[in-house]
Amino acid sequence: MPDMERFYRDYRARGFEIVALSQDDDRETVRRFMAAEGYHFPAAMAEGGAAAFGGVGRLPTSFIIDKQGRLRLKISGQVHYARLEDLVVPLLQD
Repeated sequence: MPDMERFYRDYRARGFEIVALSQDDDRETVRRFMAAEGYHFPAAMAEGGAAAFGGVGRLPTSFIIDKQGRLRLKISGQVHYARLEDLVVPLLQD
């Protein structure tokens, strides 16, 4: 998540957004975690939300969605800054 935060800060002005979906038990746990770690992107409770994109079999799982709302890629496991650049920057130029 630190790489995601850094990427979010670097590319938000170009249209990049992150919405984290947590599978924790309660919103307060998520709020405290995000604040303690210094994450600035929004987080919500999953409550079945990821199922719309094919579900989640492993955490973390990331979904790359383009400007038109189309699912472009599902990634199981960590996503590092360089990989985000490779996958997302071309979509920001559309």
